[in-house]
Amino acid sequence: MGVIRKERKMDPSLERLRVLLVRELREGKPDREPTIIIEQTGPGGPVHLYVIWSEWGELPVEDRAMVILKAYEEVEGTDKALEVTLALGLRAEEAPRFGIELTDLVGA
Repeated sequence: MGVIRKERKMDPSLERLRVLLVRELREGKPDREPTIIIEQTGPGGPVHLYVIWSEWGELPVEDRAMVILKAYEEVEGTDKALEVTLALGLRAEEAPRFGIELTDLVGA
């Protein structure tokens, strides 16, 4: 079987989350959600994006990732978005399972 390409469209119900996340990426305030962690190994290196946010609710991880990637691309541009190798949306209670302790980030 050859390569099958499918374009996955963002569900219109996710647009509200994308708009909120764009706003936070542009003007985020440290005293409110979401917590956004952007890890990069160096200029042009792979980027890992973690968004810890109660707004995710029970949204599937695939939808969370799509919202993060679309928002990041809008704010940073396509070239920077192509450097993203991981986009992970988590609720605060899920973060420790991925080695992210929010208390460690205060004042970081």
